[in-house]
Amino acid sequence: MFSATKELENDRIYSDSLRRLLRDPHLAMPFGSLRSDQAIELLKYHYTEITQESYGEEKHLYDLALKLQDAGASLSHLQRREELLSWNSHHELTVDDVSFLCGFLNWYVGVQAQDVLGPKQRSALSNLSRNFVPEAEVSHLEMRYFVLEGKPINDYLVYLGIID
Repeated sequence: MFSATKELENDRIYSDSLRRLLRDPHLAMPFGSLRSDQAIELLKYHYTEITQESYGEEKHLYDLALKLQDAGASLSHLQRREELLSWNSHHELTVDDVSFLCGFLNWYVGVQAQDVLGPKQRSALSNLSRNFVPEAEVSHLEMRYFVLEGKPINDYLVYLGIID
């Protein structure tokens, strides 16, 4: 569970770098990639432990991890900002959607992990904020997938309520 949470945390950091690149043409393409192997493995082999207190969202978690895997595969071929801009315009998910997805899965698995992990592992995890971005940044989000009534979803708990 720890490795899946750390992987999703790293995915969030990488996807945030892609978000910054879209907004600042002076930045270079970040190194790294989105990885979802540990999260998919966790949901495949430890599904019952992860979803034991769920209210219906368990039907969606594995599909969301696969969606992250697909986005990571298509993003991995991009080498320039212009390619990322094109991807952001034409893909089912925007980079903001991908970053939200990383954050949501990290938050969901991280909250479940709190009761299972030891103190050292818990302390190595990042802060599990319920919000994707600070409220002041919500109006700048470009999202197509994670929206509610035409507006970007910022609160992971709101999205959890939608899928459960």
